[in-house]
Amino acid sequence: MGTPLISWTTAERENFFDAIARHQRAAWRVHAVSLLASGIVAFVVALLLSPLFYVALSLLCDLANLFLPTPNLAGMVFARISPMMDDPGAVTAAQWFELASFAALPGLLFMCATLYVTRRAVVLSGFLEGVQFATVPASSLDLDEQRFRNVVGEMAIAAGLAEPRVLIADWPSQNGAVFGANDGAAVVVASRQLIAALDRAEMQAVAAHLVGSIANGDMAIGVRVATTLGLFGLIARLGGAFTQRTSMLRLMRALARVAFRPTPAAARAYVDEIAQPFRQEDDAAAGDTRTTHADWRTLAWMPFAGTIFATGFFGGIISVFALEPLVSLAWRRRKYLADATAVRLTREPNSLATALLKIGGGETPLGVWGAHLCVVRPAARSGGLPGSSVVPAFPATDRRLRALAALGADAAAATDVRRLPFAKLIIIAPLCALVAVLLAMVLGLLVWLSVALSMMFLGLPFGALHLLLRWIGH
Repeated sequence: MGTPLISWTTAERENFFDAIARHQRAAWRVHAVSLLASGIVAFVVALLLSPLFYVALSLLCDLANLFLPTPNLAGMVFARISPMMDDPGAVTAAQWFELASFAALPGLLFMCATLYVTRRAVVLSGFLEGVQFATVPASSLDLDEQRFRNVVGEMAIAAGLAEPRVLIADWPSQNGAVFGANDGAAVVVASRQLIAALDRAEMQAVAAHLVGSIANGDMAIGVRVATTLGLFGLIARLGGAFTQRTSMLRLMRALARVAFRPTPAAARAYVDEIAQPFRQEDDAAAGDTRTTHADWRTLAWMPFAGTIFATGFFGGIISVFALEPLVSLAWRRRKYLADATAVRLTREPNSLATALLKIGGGETPLGVWGAHLCVVRPAARSGGLPGSSVVPAFPATDRRLRALAALGADAAAATDVRRLPFAKLIIIAPLCALVAVLLAMVLGLLVWLSVALSMMFLGLPFGALHLLLRWIGH
């Protein structure tokens, strides 16, 4: 039995200009929330990391004091915060903000420098170019490949963009993607199975979707998303690799190379390190056959354990359960936006709907850094956004078909996307609020635990060493 079709009257259909504006507003609302959340988390992470830098700078001053009179930096910092700790009730909000800004300053400088290095690595790594996935330029001797390149050029002209490069890939799936660090360097990649499965109208609709992503600024947004999630991936990776000597050394080497000798190979090594921050590795399996008993290196690292491990765990948990879901929700809206833009470029919504019904999301070699740039969601093991968010970065195909049907696609299957009953909403809404409150409490406890561990592992040894050096240099 055939699937019934949705029947929309002219009055019920949505104008594609209105659909584009609606999806843009929705996407930017989620982007604003994710940006605010990223800023708050970055500030907290900077607060947790700053003691490391203050301790290092204070010890340098103490060592210099052995030869030349040097200000007591630790004493100055303690004198600044001591009155506020003795009588916190008398401290105004402005004074607390000033203290927090002063305390977070070294960590913020470190975060900014690392953000710059991560962005450069993301751009240099090559995943934004689409050429590292065994692709070849579209051949003028193959009719299907030439036709696809032609329709991509037509859609680029319609969108007022420079024609992007077109590459063909031998993926075991019917899919396409668009890559590029910016609009001017965009690259469209399509699998041979995709262009073989579509007629010219459907091929044009898929090309319009990909070109629409470029026109909507998804390239620049993709770089920002990858950079932000990569930064928190690095923080989480530092915490996870702290107890694994081989992993930590490899991560530090990758970071140093991309910072001081940036090359595509170094950038790819760094990106691979931060793509899956919570993976566990065995040092023996990684080639580290050295003894595992506590030697002097381990003891020397111990004072930093509390700060680095707790900060990494905090950054990773926030990234996985807050930032990545927010980014995925925003990206889902951008997929709707690209569909609506494709309808605007082709003036024909039915072709994109029939194309989505034909193509499937088989496996692609894109991994966690490029799978979200595809037309349809690839196989689950290919990942999604960096870090593989718990929220899918793609809306379900049924929902995309229904959105296209609202724009006039008569071939979209009548999938009834039902809303939750009001009774269930009454139950689910308080549960969601309770989960949010519990998550906030857990995050607060994590911050408190991080501070406590820093004081125990870092503060006590530093205090003893600081007093000893000042006594010697007196």
